[in-house]
Amino acid sequence: MVKYKSSSISIINSKNINKPNEDFYLCDDDRGIYLLVDGVSRDKINGIYPNPSPSFYVSKLFVKSAYKFLFDNINENANILDLLHNAIKKGNDEINIYNSKKEWIDNFLPGTVGIIAVMRDYKLLFAYIGDCYGLVISNKGDKTIFTKCQTEKIANHKKEFSAYEIRNEICNSESHPYSYGVLNGDFRAMNFVNYGTIDILNNDKIIICSDGFSDIIKNVSGKKLYQMTIDEMTTRAYESDDKTMLIIEEDR
Repeated sequence: MVKYKSSSISIINSKNINKPNEDFYLCDDDRGIYLLVDGVSRDKINGIYPNPSPSFYVSKLFVKSAYKFLFDNINENANILDLLHNAIKKGNDEINIYNSKKEWIDNFLPGTVGIIAVMRDYKLLFAYIGDCYGLVISNKGDKTIFTKCQTEKIANHKKEFSAYEIRNEICNSESHPYSYGVLNGDFRAMNFVNYGTIDILNNDKIIICSDGFSDIIKNVSGKKLYQMTIDEMTTRAYESDDKTMLIIEEDR
């Protein structure tokens, strides 16, 4: 079996409002399992951002629950895409248990979005929801972004709706034209999870990151990205949000 190695980084936002880092990730190079999530930002309460953040709590809860499911069930004969679906459902169900025990202002449930990837020989199998980024870069500089940002439509129309409408009537509602998915315990979130498989060459790099790196991913060429270290990408990124990135490559 082909072995992979990863490098990772996660740094707090630069918003100067005492907002904690709500990203969370886990890398298991031995089993080829990688998870990265980005907690959905909360509202301030009496002018203060909640810290500790319930969005970070559910991000961590999701990753640990989904990873445990994969750890317990993955094997050489497993259907990986089915396992990814069930792992995400398990994590979302755990979030539902947590959220159902509390009362949230305006019913704004803490939630998270992200990507789970499994490497199997020269194949990447993945599932994602929300606005994190996943891409494959060849040593020739070819860049393939395999995720699609689910919040682009609502971002372009957000002035037309109240925050309550966006969070409670558009989020996880397939019937709305500007809908997007969030893992907040709502069973409908599973309808927004996308799955896929990509063949990998032996010199390819796989990058998984939160949207704090969106400017780098969209605007820097594949050739430059392939040559940059994870620290260089972090220095180059200018988004003010939390920034978390995993780089996965063959361990030769």
